[in-house]
Amino acid sequence: MNKLILSTLVLCLFSLFANAQQHYQWDAHGIGFTITDDFNINTNNHEEFTAASSDGLIEFQLFPWQDELVTESELEVYLLAFVGEMASDTDIDIDNLDADKVELDDFTGSYVIMNSGTSMILTAFLLDTASGTNLIAQVIFEAGNEDEAINILSSLYAYD
Repeated sequence: MNKLILSTLVLCLFSLFANAQQHYQWDAHGIGFTITDDFNINTNNHEEFTAASSDGLIEFQLFPWQDELVTESELEVYLLAFVGEMASDTDIDIDNLDADKVELDDFTGSYVIMNSGTSMILTAFLLDTASGTNLIAQVIFEAGNEDEAINILSSLYAYD
């Protein structure tokens, strides 16, 4: 009986630590988000932020896009043009690709999820409704990690 209780406690503790979250703020652009503790930051400068999970199954990328004049209605056009450009360099099929709307804290925008060989790519163009800092967010992930990819995108927020 004691072994069963000890085993249960160990599994509960392991599960808590396995899903530990790291709250991060990209001060260069006033953008915050949450990623799991197993992510390693690869690039963190004014032009981009990239991080990847230690197992290599998920990569997260942020790129600022400074344009105060872009409107919400134009985001889908920019997104699909960007994805079309990506597709010309890869094996991504965009023929039946439609963008969906997304609302996150101060961000509004459009996103698509594409299949690229063995990986999936979630790409979002986001407009910060409170400033001129817009954002391209990408999560590249292996099948089975869809929930974590969506959680990363959903965690984005702007701060001043």
